[in-house]
Amino acid sequence: MLVFLAVVPPIAHVQYTRCARAQEREEKVTCVPQASIVPLPPKPPPRRTDQLSSPQTTAAKHLALKKTHITSIMDVADQWMLEYLPGFLPDPLPQLLHEHVLHPHAYVQVLKRKAMHLLARLFNAAYPFLSPVADRLARALHDSPDLVVLAALLVALAAALQVLLYVRRVVAWGVRLALRMAFWAGVVALGAVVWRRGLEESVRDVVVAGGKVAGYAAAIGEVWMAEYRRYEAQTQRVAQAGAGAGARRQR
Repeated sequence: MLVFLAVVPPIAHVQYTRCARAQEREEKVTCVPQASIVPLPPKPPPRRTDQLSSPQTTAAKHLALKKTHITSIMDVADQWMLEYLPGFLPDPLPQLLHEHVLHPHAYVQVLKRKAMHLLARLFNAAYPFLSPVADRLARALHDSPDLVVLAALLVALAAALQVLLYVRRVVAWGVRLALRMAFWAGVVALGAVVWRRGLEESVRDVVVAGGKVAGYAAAIGEVWMAEYRRYEAQTQRVAQAGAGAGARRQR
């Protein structure tokens, strides 16, 4: 009995103390005004790593898109060749073309893939250096439209000059070709005449033709000399008349 009386009061005091503290906490929570409770802002959703964008990732995406576009264009060209060339080529050639040129394991395709890989590496190496220069150039051209107009005029003038030079070269080539064709046509015609009439008759004809040409040339020379003498005489008469008129005026 004594033990019970000694143990029960401390336990009851502890239980009472716990109940009092719990009641105080409940009262504090219930007495807090609703206006003082500020709701916390909602947490933003976590950003996906594939949505992160930076200049490096953007440039890499552009390079990948360009490579894919070029590869698709080349594949379309190969497919077009496989579909449409057999209609224009004889029977053995399309098969040979497919086996030795268009087949993925053909040596030409291997070289093409190596060349494209090398060009891609060169482009990737040069892109970081060329891109800022191109951006600055585009910005400078955008800021100065007068220079753009002047450059466009100069380019148009240079293109027109190149076209005119090309036309001149084509015309000169055509004239040379026509002269050569006329010369060789004359040689062929002369050979045909000699073959048909014989060597002696041809020589006689040449001598006769030469004599006639010489006679015509002599006649033309005589006419020219007569006209020249007449011109000289007329000039002398005009000079003498002028000298006589000057002498009469002095008197």
